[in-house]
Amino acid sequence: LEGQSLNHTPFEFGKCNDNESLLCGIFTNRFDEPKVFTGTQRGRIVCWTHTPETSHPMPYKSVEGHRSEVTSLEKAGTGLISGGRDGMVHIWDMAMVKLKSFRVFDV
Repeated sequence: LEGQSLNHTPFEFGKCNDNESLLCGIFTNRFDEPKVFTGTQRGRIVCWTHTPETSHPMPYKSVEGHRSEVTSLEKAGTGLISGGRDGMVHIWDMAMVKLKSFRVFDV
C-alpha cells in the first residue's frame, strides 16, 4: 500500500511456493495499525501489514477462510465479515479468529 493505491507485490504462501490470485480486499486503519485484508481464489483470507522494517506491505497472517473462492470482505464493528463461493458467510475478529458462520441458503 503506497498512499492511496495498491501495488503488485509477489509473495508465496507457506513452504510450497504456492501463488494465489487475490479476488477482493478491504483496508482498515481503525485498529492498532493499518491493515489490508484480502481474499484468495483458494479460500484463504490474508492480513497484510506494513512495518517500519519493510518497504512494502507483507503478509502478516493467513487463515483458511472458505472451501472455495473468497468473494467478499467487509469491515463490521471490531472485526470483518467474509463471503465465499462455498455459500458460507463468516464473522471474524481482528485476530482472524472465526466467531460465527452462516450458510447463505439457511438464512
